[in-house]
Amino acid sequence: MYTDGKTVHYGYDEQIRLFELKEGGRIISYGYDALGRLSEIQKDGQIQTAYGYDAFGNRTWKEENGERTSYQYNILNQMVSEKHREVWKEYGYDKRGNLTGIQENGAWKKQDVYGAINRLEEAVDAAGKQARYQYNGLGHRIGKQEGVLPKEKLEKLDPQSRIGMEIGNSRQITYTLDLTRQYYNLLERTEENRSQRYFWDGNVAAYEENGERNYYLQDELGSPLRIEDESGFTRETYGYGAFGEDLYGNQGVLQVFGYTGYQRDNVAGTYYAQAREYQAEVGRFVSEDFVGGVTGPMSIS
Repeated sequence: MYTDGKTVHYGYDEQIRLFELKEGGRIISYGYDALGRLSEIQKDGQIQTAYGYDAFGNRTWKEENGERTSYQYNILNQMVSEKHREVWKEYGYDKRGNLTGIQENGAWKKQDVYGAINRLEEAVDAAGKQARYQYNGLGHRIGKQEGVLPKEKLEKLDPQSRIGMEIGNSRQITYTLDLTRQYYNLLERTEENRSQRYFWDGNVAAYEENGERNYYLQDELGSPLRIEDESGFTRETYGYGAFGEDLYGNQGVLQVFGYTGYQRDNVAGTYYAQAREYQAEVGRFVSEDFVGGVTGPMSIS
């Protein structure tokens, strides 16, 4: 129940899968195939979205409101193309399997650069917004620089090369972490004269900025649905698709947490899931885990 009196009811099947959600007079139902994969979403009894998969579990098509999107994969099960109406997207990867670029009808939409241990190190989008990411010795992201790439450099980008940050054309963002936790461990985010401090229980519960505290209201996955201030006023509302798609286009602006509590990065267009990057629009992780070893048994489990 929200502070305004609205309630949300969740229903689960015998395999503890969400099959029904009731909110404000509407009913959303979820259907699954024989292998437990999401196959359709209904709203008030009408199919809104349906999904199809190949023998390897890759999503091969999505039909939403009567329009179909199709996907193709290579022998490594990497998605290499996506087609929706007249839009054709192509996906490129480095030799370790990390997504390095997306082209849309032949024009670059985004480019990423990954380091030796498969951490995202640089990113740039079609508008020229760029970021360079910083990590500590434990592999935790502790900061990033954001800037804008000049048009002449944007036009000459090579997906096999470093992007490069313009000196004096960037701003530094710093993360303070709780090093006793492997994940869900962001304590403070500092950007120039702006700072947010985060408070946790099992998930992020609140953040404080300029002496004012704001509270998270989350769904069953830990995804923020509302941000409310101390008086109960709703400062922001979020919406997610079945795979975490940003329905309202406002994630990562007021605060950083999004789908399942992952941090949203609006330059890379992904959720930072600690060891990997998650792209909600296609429902896939787009970077590889680091290679495990016998000295760390959990890394090869």
